[in-house]
Amino acid sequence: MSFALHHLTRLLTAAMLAVLPVLMAGLFMALAQPGGALAAQQPAPAPPPAPRAMPALVFDLDTGEVLLAHDAGQPWRPASLTKLMTAWLVLREVDAGRLSFDNVFTITPSVVHGVEKGAAKYGVKVGDRMKIGDMLAFLMVRSDADMALALAEAVAGDVDSFVRRMNRVAAALGMSATHFTNPHGMHHPAQVTSARDMALLARDIYRRYLRRHPDWWR
Repeated sequence: MSFALHHLTRLLTAAMLAVLPVLMAGLFMALAQPGGALAAQQPAPAPPPAPRAMPALVFDLDTGEVLLAHDAGQPWRPASLTKLMTAWLVLREVDAGRLSFDNVFTITPSVVHGVEKGAAKYGVKVGDRMKIGDMLAFLMVRSDADMALALAEAVAGDVDSFVRRMNRVAAALGMSATHFTNPHGMHHPAQVTSARDMALLARDIYRRYLRRHPDWWR
């Protein structure tokens, strides 16, 4: 199975799993209507609770104009958005000529054994050799935690040194509500950000790298 087809299959499976509970709930409510098979046995369902709004910020990448904001400065867990900062640091090395997408990295035991249970991962083995560009693609498309660890070691030599760089860059970009403890976003009580800070990071990636190097993304 090709990578693209595999990724599409994962997306379709996730969509089906997300929609299935809604379909089942709709079927149950239909059966419970007057004349339905469950009407005599079940009371009318209670209205669902109001959805809880999460922090959000929508803005124009070119102008910086904010189009929508809700609790944009509220502390929040970055989860896989952490990988945007991991990618930022990789792109800086490539942009400066200190690293190339074609450079090959040899997978270490700390990469293989450093991924927490339940995390998405590519499944590399110790001694596997992968190109930086391929690892970055798997990081951003599949959100693989082991690729984040491998890229951290490729850039900084070890994960702790890489995380210190993440926090220095966050401070330099004005991400005042952000603190990173790992490069993949798995939960840690001290790892925190805000919608505003993630917007600053996304805008900088776009302006500093994507807009200047369109050939990287063709």
